[in-house]
Amino acid sequence: MKQFLKQHSFIFLFAFVIGALIVFPTIFVISKIGPDFKGVFPMFNNDETHYIAMTREAYDGHYNFGNVYLKEHKDVMARIKKEALTKAVAPVEKAETEEE
Repeated sequence: MKQFLKQHSFIFLFAFVIGALIVFPTIFVISKIGPDFKGVFPMFNNDETHYIAMTREAYDGHYNFGNVYLKEHKDVMARIKKEALTKAVAPVEKAETEEE
């Protein structure tokens, strides 16, 4: 085993450096935000706001995703299937009801 580690020490070092480069931005952002960080990372593109709004609509019980931004037409059937997001939101709803 020691021989294996000695022969491949460069690979392990390289893997550690690459892993550190991947993890460092996340740790840096969390430490920069400080105690205000609540587990939701800042958004860096426009798509995330739409999907977060869709997730919130599923959480609120509007599973048809007709219009995620306006109060009207929330229950009109949309082109997206509700199963994917409802499966993602169901554990959150269950955990919140257990806490109450």
